[in-house]
Amino acid sequence: MIRYLYSSRDDSLKPLTLPNFESKTSVIYDKSSIKYIPQEVIEHLYNEVIENSAGLNWSKYAYVQYATSIDYMCSALINFAKLRRFNTRAQLVLLYNEYYKYDKKLETQKSREAQLLDKFAKIYNVILRPIRLLKFKSESSTWDTSFTKFQIFKLLEFDRIIYFDSDSKIVNGNMDELFFLPDVKVAMPISYHLAKHQGFIWSDHIMVIKPSVEIYKRLMRLTKAKSKDEYDMDIINKLFQIDNILSRDHNKDYIPDALVIPHLNYGVLTGDLRSENHDVLLAEPQDLPYVSSSIFQKLRYIHFSDHPVPKPWRKHIYEHLPDDAKPRIVTDCDSAEIWNSLYEEYEEDRYDICGLELR
Repeated sequence: MIRYLYSSRDDSLKPLTLPNFESKTSVIYDKSSIKYIPQEVIEHLYNEVIENSAGLNWSKYAYVQYATSIDYMCSALINFAKLRRFNTRAQLVLLYNEYYKYDKKLETQKSREAQLLDKFAKIYNVILRPIRLLKFKSESSTWDTSFTKFQIFKLLEFDRIIYFDSDSKIVNGNMDELFFLPDVKVAMPISYHLAKHQGFIWSDHIMVIKPSVEIYKRLMRLTKAKSKDEYDMDIINKLFQIDNILSRDHNKDYIPDALVIPHLNYGVLTGDLRSENHDVLLAEPQDLPYVSSSIFQKLRYIHFSDHPVPKPWRKHIYEHLPDDAKPRIVTDCDSAEIWNSLYEEYEEDRYDICGLELR
């Protein structure tokens, strides 16, 4: 059996022959160039591991999210509940704002947030880690604590971590297959919605990582030296520079240690569905037309990123929405129905799991 990994050493994305999967000693990943790994290869590797999983220690694998407020906390809990319902065997770890551990006004009484966390942790077997937020001066307060996610690289008790932003939704099953990617330091999708104007850059709303204090320290050095208009994704792209990898003719000593995971499975934004232009949701093979229902069936995870539409925990009040975010008549009814269902299901989950209504 022959499979392909696609090299982005140059713009042609030439296919590289993958050795027979039946050979246990085959080297299936060459770190001399960055590669895109197709979903069918990811799933084949996973199935091979599961078929020979005797003695596999699932306690060394973890899904990790972080939460800076009650709204992000609730979103994280919703996602963890979904992962348990989809029968993941990995650990679930929530890094949460240490402020919510105890109520400052009532020192002997736990806050509502702390009560929610304690109850949820017991029901879904979630590991709770109070952390101090990493906050740096930024032009926008919306993302000035987004650097907190870098603390995932310090979780050395795990062999591999699937990190994802909590303002998201788990769909169509767990993502356990990502734990068994080839041996790289980090794997992420590409931000195709930004590629037209900014070129190929990493999207760090989901990352598969091997914890490393060295990488954490390098991220912190870059963060402390950043400008006010740079955020977490900018720092990740500075450390794992795609431009350096694509121009290896001028930098032959640069050895990448990263992998591109499929955008259509792990990198889709809710804004991609709302947009009238679906270029970022190219079908595979690329000569197939865009069909929203088939795209949605491939999703494992979708990120609520839909500016100027507010985050899913806020009511969509027509009078308060900008003109380009107000409901409109569209020809792509399937995409509209999927988009609406994502927000409607989130509202139901927020109430059922967290006991919270929309703001």
